[in-house]
Amino acid sequence: MLFDLQAHVGSISFTANTVSFIATFKDGGRTLQTISASGKSTVPYPAFSNQFSKAVERVFADFSLKLAAIR
Repeated sequence: MLFDLQAHVGSISFTANTVSFIATFKDGGRTLQTISASGKSTVPYPAFSNQFSKAVERVFADFSLKLAAIR
């Protein structure tokens, strides 16, 4: 499996945290399936925490739904 992850963490209130990845499942040199997923959250006001974990939870929930649909 190849896994490409991109993450952007918001630094001030009202900016976005984004997480996206592409998972490519291979058998030898042959691509079997490619699934992309994304998640987003917003840094709250006041920005005592960045809420990045919510974006991570959402990307894995999106991935789980897409993986289950393929099966």
